[in-house]
This record gives sequence, structure tokens and C-alpha cells, in this order.
Amino acid sequence: MKEAKALLIAVAHYNKVYALIIALMLDCGLRISEVPALEVGDIDFERSRLHVRESKRNKDRSIPTSKGVLG
Repeated sequence: MKEAKALLIAVAHYNKVYALIIALMLDCGLRISEVPALEVGDIDFERSRLHVRESKRNKDRSIPTSKGVLG
């Protein structure tokens, strides 16, 4: 956990978008292969959920996210 926080702080100074992607990966348990397909429209801010398309075995899934990541 300490290492993840240090990584996010370091990346946030460089690029806020990359920091958000890494935070989502850590918070939601995303696979590396799922990240390139993510789009802004896949984030449901009201329900705090992330829609992942073509996940394992080409199935879609909806993942809860914490308010802190999307805050």
C-alpha cells in the first residue's frame, strides 16, 4: 500500500491522466489488457462504477470503484 501511494504521487506530478489510470487499476483490480480499451464514458461517476469491455473471455463487466478514486 505504501509503495502504491508513492507511485501515485510520483506519477501525479508528471501526468494526472496516468495517475487516474493507475489508481483505477489498483482500486478495481484491472488487468493490463483491459486498460487500453477504457474510455471516459466507461466511468459512471453517479453510481461509482466502471464498465470494462471485452474482459477475460471477451465478456463485459461492471466494477465498483471507491469515491476517493473518482472524487
